[in-house]
Amino acid sequence: MPPCRCRADRPCPRLIHDSASGQAMIDQSGRIRILWIIGWRGLSSPAASLYRCGAFGGGRMRQRMVVADPEGKITRASAIYAELRGAILDGTLAPGVRLNVRELSARFDTGLSPVREALNRLAMEGFAAHADNRGFVVSPVSVPELEDLTQARCWVNELGLRRSIALGDAGWEEAVLVACHRLSRTPRERTDGATGPNPAWNAAHKAFHQALVSACGSKWLIDTCSQLFDSAERYRSLARLAGVSRSDPRDEHREIMTAALDRDADRAAALLTEHFQRTAHLVRTVVGNRPG
Repeated sequence: MPPCRCRADRPCPRLIHDSASGQAMIDQSGRIRILWIIGWRGLSSPAASLYRCGAFGGGRMRQRMVVADPEGKITRASAIYAELRGAILDGTLAPGVRLNVRELSARFDTGLSPVREALNRLAMEGFAAHADNRGFVVSPVSVPELEDLTQARCWVNELGLRRSIALGDAGWEEAVLVACHRLSRTPRERTDGATGPNPAWNAAHKAFHQALVSACGSKWLIDTCSQLFDSAERYRSLARLAGVSRSDPRDEHREIMTAALDRDADRAAALLTEHFQRTAHLVRTVVGNRPG
């Protein structure tokens, strides 16, 4: 489907869906809330946006969700931020790629200010960097950063998991069990014939790891685990794009779940740490062989 040419300040008529289906992105009055846009890959995606769909052309869509204000309005900066962030995490925007403000402004059919705001938010999260005389670039990757990131994930997630095992109730157990089941039932690869990772699996993967620490009693710790997960996702994507994948038939996620629900904190923490370290080992060679 070719990208439409609707105006940035008007909803695309192609994007109005039946609200009863749970997929309505624009209400019937034409007020923009959350709408399907066309982004980087061929996926239907709930991404909030006030700019025209097809901003990046090519008729490719990506799964994206951004936060609305209390009235349901979505800023252009938030929509741009969500698209760029997702493209960085899945490797579509490679490390070191220049993020030119004017070029992005033209692509998203918006002013310079929303683009700068989006890039500043990405820089605050460590996904973009301001290079001298070059403006913004996608943050580089390195083996030392990968090792530091992996160690931080091991420490923080172990603490969250141990606290959740100690404090979690039946609701926490159910959440972990459901998240693991959903992950096991979701294919890693897309089933629609298109290339690229299955965004449903990526979402289920994160949901499982977040469920493990969800009863720790600290929002700061939960949010930190989420941020570390996303930072690690960028490295996993680089390995995937290089053709490197896990071949071990073990279901590590189920082993972690079983130990957690058995309230065996030592075993659960050891399995989780091993899981993170095995993934890091898988991508270390790929990152080390990257030029520059």
